[in-house]
Amino acid sequence: MGRFTVSINIEKLYEKLLKRGKMHVRVDEVAGYLCISEKSAGRLLSRMAEKGFLEKWGNGIYLLKTNRGLLALRDS
Repeated sequence: MGRFTVSINIEKLYEKLLKRGKMHVRVDEVAGYLCISEKSAGRLLSRMAEKGFLEKWGNGIYLLKTNRGLLALRDS
């Protein structure tokens, strides 16, 4: 059995997370939403934080940055 790779568009994921109306997201929520392990979800959210979409707030909890903040990051 071979290996395969799945790509996740973090911009689309960010938009979907914003549409929930909450300003925070937990690793276990993303894991359940995407049907992936919590370890993989944690790496994904960490990557999104590196890109400026989120900010790590606590153990397994991330704050979503607003559209205004995101646009400022893209312009710089």
